[in-house]
Amino acid sequence: MTLSDAAVARMRMILEQSGKSALRLSVRAAGCSGLEYVLEEVDAGQDGDLCYEQDGVRLLVDAESYAKALTGLHID
Repeated sequence: MTLSDAAVARMRMILEQSGKSALRLSVRAAGCSGLEYVLEEVDAGQDGDLCYEQDGVRLLVDAESYAKALTGLHID
């Protein structure tokens, strides 16, 4: 998983506004493609979350979602 500089800047802004320490990314069943991304501001991850950190921004990723649909994802 990789993050562009623009994505890191936007995530940093979201975290500063929310007062939370990390963003958590997962997918859930929905929509015509069968999946939708869920991005939420959190203070702590859940058991088994994968942690990516880039330039001071922490992104927690649901391990099951990563294996199912997020492997190799580039966020811009």
